[in-house]
Amino acid sequence: MKNTLLLSFVFLFFPFGLSWASNGQMIIEIGEAALDKKKIIFQRPYLAEKFDVFEAKLIKEFHSIFSNDFSFYKKKFFIIDPKNEPVSDFDDKNFELWTNRQFKFITRYLFTKNIKKGAINFKVELIDTYNKEILLSEKGHFFSRNLREKAHALTDLIFQKIEKTPSIFRSKIIFVSDMMSKGRRKIKELFSVDFDGRNLKRLTHHKGIVISPSVSSDGKKVLYTLIRTGKGRKNLNLYSMNLKNRRHRIISSRKGINSGAIFTSDGRKIILTLSHTGNAEIYEINLSNQRLRKITHHFGVDVDPDLSKDGKVLTFLSSRSGKAMIYLADPSGKEKNVKRIGFVGQFNATPRFSPGGNEIVFSSWMDNSFDIFKIKKDGSQIYRLTKNFGSNEEPTFSPDGEFIAFSSLKLRKRKRLSVQNIYIMDRDGGIKGQITSNIGYCTTPRWYNPPKI
Repeated sequence: MKNTLLLSFVFLFFPFGLSWASNGQMIIEIGEAALDKKKIIFQRPYLAEKFDVFEAKLIKEFHSIFSNDFSFYKKKFFIIDPKNEPVSDFDDKNFELWTNRQFKFITRYLFTKNIKKGAINFKVELIDTYNKEILLSEKGHFFSRNLREKAHALTDLIFQKIEKTPSIFRSKIIFVSDMMSKGRRKIKELFSVDFDGRNLKRLTHHKGIVISPSVSSDGKKVLYTLIRTGKGRKNLNLYSMNLKNRRHRIISSRKGINSGAIFTSDGRKIILTLSHTGNAEIYEINLSNQRLRKITHHFGVDVDPDLSKDGKVLTFLSSRSGKAMIYLADPSGKEKNVKRIGFVGQFNATPRFSPGGNEIVFSSWMDNSFDIFKIKKDGSQIYRLTKNFGSNEEPTFSPDGEFIAFSSLKLRKRKRLSVQNIYIMDRDGGIKGQITSNIGYCTTPRWYNPPKI
């Protein structure tokens, strides 16, 4: 009776569907619940002087970034459209105008010309109207070349003042695209975009095939595997690149596979798959002395490692059960505390820890396509996050753990072609949008925070 009442309560407030994994584990398909949201308005800009057409366009773009950024957090904020709202004097302290309409937070803007630097000056304030308090007041200037960077930094400051935690607004996503391919010659290079899909940058120029990127926890370096094209032996060599100056070097070029590498949280070691002894196993490499330590030792194929933030738990894929499934292990020893937690679908792929380390997101082949799932670290709860949305793979958590980026393959029936792009959803499976378009076949997104300048 007690369990029946509990399930009734859950179904009433959290709409979802249920199915079961091969081991009898319940799979929860999440719906969206009603949440209490904070009302916020990004007031139309107050222009202290006349601007030309180009300057006005820059100001409009700068201002639009604020509401667009916060729209990703629709479960936390209700964004008021400022079109029909008055533009008051920047120094107006009549907060009752807003509190009477239950607007909790107001962000207002003042723009002037910076003739000396050829830039636009801004002053941005965040106001708590209920407490009649200015929570944030920031001054500065921007050029067209750094407009988006400045705006994202400000929206992050505003978010932190309200939520007391960082947002995704400064974050970037690294991914692989084949957009540089020429005819039958397949070329895959590494690219990056801001979290909102803007500011695309090409990071590598190898003219080969780049796979399996992974960014260090400080956002300064990226690991990736390169397969050279052309004549000669094709080896999967591991590279490291400094994201600031784009300098790269080979980390491991042992015979066979040198791939799926990740940094430890301190950046002093890497964990990766090597096959130089014949079978694919997971190893640790000390970057200072190149010392090698074996973590897995099994006749099955072990690949795709990822570490919890504290470094105490390793997740990886293994064929030791006969097909690729998710396993856990203690990386401090060899075959230490190995445990299978993946039982969903025909096989699993690309497990990745949440920033807090309590959850793992992964893809699984099920119903003739890949879909994204989320599972508790101990395997106790599993949630299906995508369904009937193409074939979805390679999930990666945002730095704050609130969102997941993934690649999604869509079939175009009329043209008999397929296209694969990077999408973002919230941690409960609500699709937020597509962030790549018309830049080739995009795969393997990895989300990170760049270092602050």
